[in-house]
Amino acid sequence: MSEPDYDCFDGREFVAAIDELRRERGLSWAALGRETGVSPQTIRRFATGDIIEADGVFALVRWLQRPLEDFAPANAHLNSGKSPAPARPATMLRRDTVRLHAALLEHVRKDGVTLEQIADATATTVAQLKGFASGSRTDIRTFLRVLRYLGADFHAYTRIHDYNRSPAERK
Repeated sequence: MSEPDYDCFDGREFVAAIDELRRERGLSWAALGRETGVSPQTIRRFATGDIIEADGVFALVRWLQRPLEDFAPANAHLNSGKSPAPARPATMLRRDTVRLHAALLEHVRKDGVTLEQIADATATTVAQLKGFASGSRTDIRTFLRVLRYLGADFHAYTRIHDYNRSPAERK
């Protein structure tokens, strides 16, 4: 396994902030999981530097009420410093990889680059970039490296998922 890109996203610092607020609020790990929709095992795994699923990060950033760039120093220039909208019951902040894929294809069309060149520049694979089109799960570091490449703010590529609405109503 390669060395985690802590400059892109610092999972250790992220978990430390989560744990601090969890303790302040007197929550167990299980209660935190119920409140955020992210399992305690997933949260603890964020600190190891392994794959850190973007949707889990977004849910926890909302819970922390802190800007994502607090934990992603290389991407600080991409954001206004604003925190995501506060969490509401039955909603979750999710990445919008379908929109991100469309932006990549527009970049390919306008600037004459290839997906292979973008993959090389972002330390991703063409398969990962193509997977965005289907809304596939995404590691936060992959997501952030692609946003950094495009010079894009992560708020433009997230959406609120409302579990109380039918799939047809969410569109």
